[in-house]
Amino acid sequence: MTVHQPTEAESVAAILARAAGRHFGGNAVIEQLRRESGGASRQTWSFDAVVEDARHELILRRDPPTLGAPRPRAEVDRSASIARGTEFRVLRAAFQAGVRAPEVLFELSPDDGLGEGFVMRRIGGTAIARKLLRDPPYAVARKRIAGQLGEILARLHAVPLANLPTLVHREAADQVAGQRRALDLLDRPQPVFELALSWLDRRKPAPTATPVLVHGDYRTGNYLADESGVTAILDWEGAHLGDPVEDLGWLCVKSWRFGAVDRPAGGFGSREELWAAYASAGGIKVGTKIKILATKADYEITELGAFAPFRVSCTARIRARAPARNSSASSARSSAAPASPRPLTTSLIVPSPPAATTMS
Repeated sequence: MTVHQPTEAESVAAILARAAGRHFGGNAVIEQLRRESGGASRQTWSFDAVVEDARHELILRRDPPTLGAPRPRAEVDRSASIARGTEFRVLRAAFQAGVRAPEVLFELSPDDGLGEGFVMRRIGGTAIARKLLRDPPYAVARKRIAGQLGEILARLHAVPLANLPTLVHREAADQVAGQRRALDLLDRPQPVFELALSWLDRRKPAPTATPVLVHGDYRTGNYLADESGVTAILDWEGAHLGDPVEDLGWLCVKSWRFGAVDRPAGGFGSREELWAAYASAGGIKVGTKIKILATKADYEITELGAFAPFRVSCTARIRARAPARNSSASSARSSAAPASPRPLTTSLIVPSPPAATTMS
């Protein structure tokens, strides 16, 4: 007699039905469940929960229970992701403050058996940069997105700290120290990166007098947009307290323009357009002082910081050389794709410090 072993999707659907029923107060039927692409250990599932006559379009963000040996130290050290429960509370505070963020509804219970996770409402739009930057339906949105991102970011930075869970406070010095630890994980010296870190360390700004909520990965690819513009900011796993300029700089990195290199603000507009929208919505006035925020800004200009290419390259090298979490997982990957990816190598030039400390 063959005993049916439920698939992962079947198990997730059964548990979600109980959890959704508990939250909405009725019998729930789960429909159109599918796992979104990306994320091996941090999963995103899309589904509908039908409770009586109401259909709720939802998203599950989930960290499955840890199986087998603990994660290697290298993997732990390079991860700055907050726990799912913390992410839930950050999202709730942001949504309540009027940020365009998904509305979180409920957390999973440990007894559910799905690991750490929470459910939020699903929002329309796409995060695919290629579509937003090139497809005809988004022609109007392309003219709005840079300004919208500035306005949203100002509101995000104004979220009351009293409403947030405990978050790590990271300044430029912490970013430098973190990248030094990342370099230590590599199997051979990286003299160019060491030189770059030393250059940054000598020029790092003083800690900000008024830390704010920082998204930590505010860029094209991490928000949804439709034909009218930005609908929701996603991927809050890097949230922390720090300098608001960090998010402004990271958005302007050339890597996140996806080919639209002449439009620094995420591929959709000028820096000035972004900064003006940010200031008009209550954000700090940008342009009075150079900020050198280690690894978090666009190196080709010094107004907002120094060489995100360093962060991109260093992270890619670590991932390319990190050992597999277990042999079976490694075997499965090797049968489905080429062996380890080539490390990303980004040209890095460390010039003399700028002669002036004000923007033109």
